[in-house]
Amino acid sequence: LCRMLPFVVCSQVCYFSSPSLGVFSYFVILSGTFSKYVHINQKMDWRRAQIYCQQHYTDLAPVSNKRDNNELQQLASNVNDIIWIGLVRNSSDRTEWLWSGGGAPTMYFWAQGEPNDYYNREDYASTTITSTHPVPLLCHIKHLSTLKKYQLKKKKKKLCIVLVYYSHLITAK
Repeated sequence: LCRMLPFVVCSQVCYFSSPSLGVFSYFVILSGTFSKYVHINQKMDWRRAQIYCQQHYTDLAPVSNKRDNNELQQLASNVNDIIWIGLVRNSSDRTEWLWSGGGAPTMYFWAQGEPNDYYNREDYASTTITSTHPVPLLCHIKHLSTLKKYQLKKKKKKLCIVLVYYSHLITAK
């Protein structure tokens, strides 16, 4: 169930210095940026979902406040399934969680009893969203080897450089 989830939610973040750049009716203000969630109806594991979102948008969706949570709920109101989000366990401190793009969450929306790090294997977060109640879940995924982690970090660094440049090219629609 958790290895290949049917849905992915990417976020597209646009940085603007002036509200006169366009119409923002589909954007939500988050920490001084405009964020747009994009629903991807494809089955993929968390790492593939992360790479897909980073290559085509900005990153996997962060859900760090009630506004994010409400927007995700609205987006997925007709989707009664599990959706990957951009939350990943810190590999150097298993008690901490980080957003895919970096930074620690300021707020969590865990289901009761979670995260419990079942068999020391819960490394990625997903959420089940129905039209009435979002319930965050965690997936039991085997740890990546140290070599794979290093390669992903190295690749991610290159992607981040591209994303910083790309984020300035996005126009509001």
